[in-house]
Amino acid sequence: MTAFKQGAPLALILVSIGLGSCAGTWESRNLERQVNSSNSNEASSGLGNLRQLWEDKIKKLDKQSKDYPVKRLDMLRSLLSEAPEQQLSNELQRITASPIDYSHLDEYEQTFLQAFAVRDVVAQDRVKLVNLLSSKCPRHIGAEPIELYLAHSAIPDPLLVLFDSYDGAATKQAKESLLSVLGDAFKTLRNRFSNNEDFVNASKEWYLSHKDKARINPNYHPNSPFPENQQLLIVESQNTQR
Repeated sequence: MTAFKQGAPLALILVSIGLGSCAGTWESRNLERQVNSSNSNEASSGLGNLRQLWEDKIKKLDKQSKDYPVKRLDMLRSLLSEAPEQQLSNELQRITASPIDYSHLDEYEQTFLQAFAVRDVVAQDRVKLVNLLSSKCPRHIGAEPIELYLAHSAIPDPLLVLFDSYDGAATKQAKESLLSVLGDAFKTLRNRFSNNEDFVNASKEWYLSHKDKARINPNYHPNSPFPENQQLLIVESQNTQR
């Protein structure tokens, strides 16, 4: 505390004490502003405005264009590559922990999950990929059905990822979503088996028995009006799954 000479006017003493108190308050407020500014800069350089940055970018795209799903995915992947890893991990956890199923997530959240699926496939990180799909499985990667995207990937026995994800599905919604994907990938068997578990077991057995000689149907589309194009995998000696 400031020492005052004996006989100093009381008013002067009070003013001096008041100035000292104000100085301390100003320093405190200045420090708070600096901390807030630092936090704001960190958020703006990281995930804090990732959604907004992505939404601003895709405004320039033609949403009616056939390649729109691919372009919006590529734009988000580019932004993710510049964001801090911990913040990306937090965002992934937030989305996968949501009780909302994949089909009802908003466009940004769906594309975010697609981007992480691509990330895991490129890294051939089977464990992370299964964990992701067992929580929330994207129906498409860009414009490509996920079963077709996986079939084209370099991951060994790629469709086993779907079976493993189904076995480890975190919720009833996730299990139903993966069952739907498997039903499209193995449509002939899906039509043959009404019991879900019987279908999954038969499909997995067929895949393990035929994966080395099966090839990807170049005309595959799960909703094709032509039955022959609804088969993801074709075995040369037999055009249907048995």
